[in-house]
Amino acid sequence: MEILSETQAGSAVSPLQCLPRPLLYIVVSIVLLVPCFWQSRIQAGDLSSHIYNTWLARQIERGEAPGLEIVPQATNVLFDLMLARLYGPLGPSLTQRVAVSVAVLNFFWGAFYFISVVSRKRPWFLMPFLAMLAYGWVFHTGLFNFYLALGLCWWALAFLWKGGRRVLLAVPLLALAFVAHGLPVAWAAAMGIYVWLSRRLTAARGLVLGGVAFVAIVGQHFFLMRHYSSTWSLWQTLRMTGLDQVVVFGPGFLLVVAALLAVAGYLMLRLTKTTGLRNFLLSLPVQLAILDALGIALVPSKIELPYFNHALVYIAERMSLTVAILTCASFASVRAGWFERAGLAAITIAYFGMLYVKTAELNRLEDQVQALVRGLPPMQRVISPLLDPNSRTPWLTHLVDRACIGICYSYANYEPSTAQFRIRTRARNMIVVNDYDDAFAMQTGAYRPRNDDPSLYQISDCGGRLCLTQLNGAKQ
Repeated sequence: MEILSETQAGSAVSPLQCLPRPLLYIVVSIVLLVPCFWQSRIQAGDLSSHIYNTWLARQIERGEAPGLEIVPQATNVLFDLMLARLYGPLGPSLTQRVAVSVAVLNFFWGAFYFISVVSRKRPWFLMPFLAMLAYGWVFHTGLFNFYLALGLCWWALAFLWKGGRRVLLAVPLLALAFVAHGLPVAWAAAMGIYVWLSRRLTAARGLVLGGVAFVAIVGQHFFLMRHYSSTWSLWQTLRMTGLDQVVVFGPGFLLVVAALLAVAGYLMLRLTKTTGLRNFLLSLPVQLAILDALGIALVPSKIELPYFNHALVYIAERMSLTVAILTCASFASVRAGWFERAGLAAITIAYFGMLYVKTAELNRLEDQVQALVRGLPPMQRVISPLLDPNSRTPWLTHLVDRACIGICYSYANYEPSTAQFRIRTRARNMIVVNDYDDAFAMQTGAYRPRNDDPSLYQISDCGGRLCLTQLNGAKQ
């Protein structure tokens, strides 16, 4: 199966597409990476924790972090290994930019290639929406091992879709993706099996396959809810379209969702008018998108797994990103005109404009955090229970992680106590709390120091400005 050209597919050709193909990809990649460099720091939630723990791992390797250890593990580690490899020659700031840039390019072009293979045309007009998804909720929450794994899975699924010898290329990609995170690999395996079976069945039996898949999705809901301590909510149905990925920093982003829904509705009307509603709904990409959406509505969003001190969380929130890409694959064959292209471009400009304003605000806040910790005696323990109730990425508490590199210890650093990352606590120590419940309480402002706690400083919101308080002493 070969990808058709834009001329063959009958779509309008933009001036950008007149560039030589290699130059076109380079130009798009450069433009795509602008948000990784447009401000003093990348504001992406858990990214601060990732880079702080990379620095902490170097302290452990030097024997300067008693009570902590680095353990080998098979998954949830690829992004951290990238940071560790780059940290020495590049330093913390450039390491973050390079590693995140690699993750963004991997996700964007992996999704683009998958959609191209499925729709048999290059979806140039969807590039603005793919860019928004690349910098959506998963990115700004900082779930970079998951993000990296999902990008690799798009490449693997494209090769599986092509079939033949290309299937062999999917195996090492899925293995590498598993090193990043196992959840997207399990999802990709299920998608790949469904595609393989669907292509070997008649249309009537294909409907039976869809019914069996639906029963399996419902069954996994009840199985997980019965056998694991899990959390599920009817509100998860709001994530079935995948558009929740562009609701990042508050209600203002709902305007972007409304605009995208209007564009999607218009595209769907045009597509069903051309192909017929029945043919549209029976197409394999649409089947995958519908089943995936049902899975997001029914899978528990939080599951307590054995051997870990912290649950696997944000499952529905993470996986809604897959629905958004599968929906793009379903719509990619539409003959897009200048109206749709201009609409998507305008929405994209508004979206990234709002991101710039909000992340600039977060950088100013981190400037204050950094100024406060620099005024402390060397290597003190600091917590920062700062929350943004108006944001879907509320973890301002991670701002102190990056600010503490080489200056202080982020005592509420959650990674070692969860047993989900390569840094672990062996015993109670002076660097990081060894109990996740205590770490969570410190992050949310609910912690009350005990008599045997080491000296501890807390950054708080003191009426519109940040201030530093020693919890067992006077305010500084």
